[in-house]
Amino acid sequence: MKARNIGLFGLLVAVLFSVQASAIGADAKKYWIGKEQYFTQTNAAAPTLITPGFEFDCGVDSWDNTPGLLLAGTLQLPDGSTVSLTPYEVDGDLDFENQWFATEAAMDAAFPNGTCTFTVETAHDGTRILPLTLTGNAYPTTPHITNWTASQNVNPDADFTLVWNAFTGGATDDYIRVRVAYENADDPVYQSPEYSDLNRLTGTNSSFTIPAGILLPGTNCDVSLEFYKLADWDTTSYPNAVGVSSYGKRTDFTLRTTVGTVVQWPASQGGNGHWYKAVLASSGITWYNAQNIATSVGGYLATITSAAENEFVYSLVASNSAYWVYDDAFNQWYGPWLGGFQPPRFSGPAAGWEWVTGETWNYTNWCTGEPNDYLVNENALQFIGRPSITDFCWNDNYGSNEFNSFIIEFDSNPNPAAPSITTSSPLPSGVVGTAYSQTLQATGGTTPYGWSVVSNSLPAGLGLVAGSGAITGTPTVATTANFTVRVSDANSQSSEKDFSLTINPPPVPHDLAILSIKAPKKITLTSKKPSVTSSVIVQIQNRSPVSEVISNATVLANLVTLSVEPIAGACPGLTPVLQVPTTFPITLKSKGKLTVLFNVTFSTNCVPDALQTSKTAPHNDYRYIATVHHDAINGVADSHPACDVCPRGSLPGGVDPYPDGKLKDKGCGGKNSDGTLGADILTDVVVK
Repeated sequence: MKARNIGLFGLLVAVLFSVQASAIGADAKKYWIGKEQYFTQTNAAAPTLITPGFEFDCGVDSWDNTPGLLLAGTLQLPDGSTVSLTPYEVDGDLDFENQWFATEAAMDAAFPNGTCTFTVETAHDGTRILPLTLTGNAYPTTPHITNWTASQNVNPDADFTLVWNAFTGGATDDYIRVRVAYENADDPVYQSPEYSDLNRLTGTNSSFTIPAGILLPGTNCDVSLEFYKLADWDTTSYPNAVGVSSYGKRTDFTLRTTVGTVVQWPASQGGNGHWYKAVLASSGITWYNAQNIATSVGGYLATITSAAENEFVYSLVASNSAYWVYDDAFNQWYGPWLGGFQPPRFSGPAAGWEWVTGETWNYTNWCTGEPNDYLVNENALQFIGRPSITDFCWNDNYGSNEFNSFIIEFDSNPNPAAPSITTSSPLPSGVVGTAYSQTLQATGGTTPYGWSVVSNSLPAGLGLVAGSGAITGTPTVATTANFTVRVSDANSQSSEKDFSLTINPPPVPHDLAILSIKAPKKITLTSKKPSVTSSVIVQIQNRSPVSEVISNATVLANLVTLSVEPIAGACPGLTPVLQVPTTFPITLKSKGKLTVLFNVTFSTNCVPDALQTSKTAPHNDYRYIATVHHDAINGVADSHPACDVCPRGSLPGGVDPYPDGKLKDKGCGGKNSDGTLGADILTDVVVK
């Protein structure tokens, strides 16, 4: 079936090598067999097999597509069965009605692998017996578009590079083809070189660039990406013809273009504030199709209502002859389609012309002798240059004729504004050795966004995730980094912003500990000595890796506190009074110790238990709790508060983690019954 031959391997072998015929030439140019699997890709995930997705096809092509050279033919399959090949009346090729299957196994059952043999009856070369081998099921990798998301927002005014996964095991004699056609169109608008071209894509390629200006704006394109693994190649069985067999895989997907670049005619320059776009249609386009595309992207073919607008619109194409087609018969240049048309109800070349927007037709710039309805039904407006492009004016032409450009007008900018980064600078600071995460934000443009650092670099250990804008990682060096970030949207619009990010050194641990409390075990009061003041000694240790400085008496009073609590009864707690040292500041080196003295006054005003202590019935009256508060020094809390209080039990493992993990700590306070520390420090007050 001719259409399917083009879709499968026939289009590949149609130009495999430019086989040069002798003066007489061969009746056949090529003969071929192929098995191919068809897939579709609708998102970034792996392509899926269509149903049915397995095709067998074969054929013999006549020399120079000349009918009458190939008279009849058959293909004998490896199992001995035979299929007929029918001459195609248009080009004389021997065609096979290609067969589709739901599974590979079903295809192989109907058309087994092995050696197939063509028998071809020709007009001048007699009967030709042509064997080709197709065996091994050596199918290539399934083609997978890896920048599928980008392919859904292609700017037609910029080069676009299609990228795919590697052809596993692909070699230079394997073949890759990319074919781009407008939706539902038979002929491609652009495709990669054929096999005979030295610049063809081989099994080692993984990308292909569609140049700027090839694709129309706002259109859907049917794209096929095809991988072919050659199985057999024969140039000797039939001189001046070539035989090829192959296994192939093909992935179809839709590529979508955006509006692309537009130009404003600003009011500040006497314009109307509208936006315009000159479009190159390299394969030709009718006035009707041009207007359809213009409306599909939110615009219309340009309307010209003043001499100033006429000059501005012309300026969009004045310097590029690609927008014009030269007619040497009339020595004139046909330019882009415009938005003027003549409805069929009007007769006479100049009657009833309208703009597609319904605007008043109150300005014209017809060339001399135009409009003239030269070809009859010349009902569409275009620029024309007579005799040169610079001598431009208006021409009426048949709207179904195809020319290679048109101009779109938009009342407002059809492209969203470029994305803008909204995250403020500086960014939140980080700390060496501590995981960092901060996601940059943007607004505007067309998602998805892409993120990159375009100037300088992030702090060591951090990276920017291109797809999300997240700055993540664990910084390794203390620094302040200044860098520039760019955000790009799906329409290739972008903006940049400068950022600053400070990474601080890891915090210095601060660790003070209460080592001990020494208090009188017994206080005796009498009527002659109703009060007694005694010293309570609290010893602390600096377990920070750096020296700690106690700057004055107030800091010391807040740094070490002592609580004297009654054990029972209704008596209030006693108020210790700090014995203030005479010299400040006090520098406490790492692992250094400091003795802090408190005066505690006991009196007969209130005694929780005035009885004398006995061995069998203890009558302790007060207990002591000492606490050290590192934040009194500089506002920074203690890094290891487990040893800030006495009494307390042993630290885990009996060791303090600071400053070096070697200080032993068995606890603080009185002894428990099992010999460990952590019991209350007690004082018994006896009144005689």
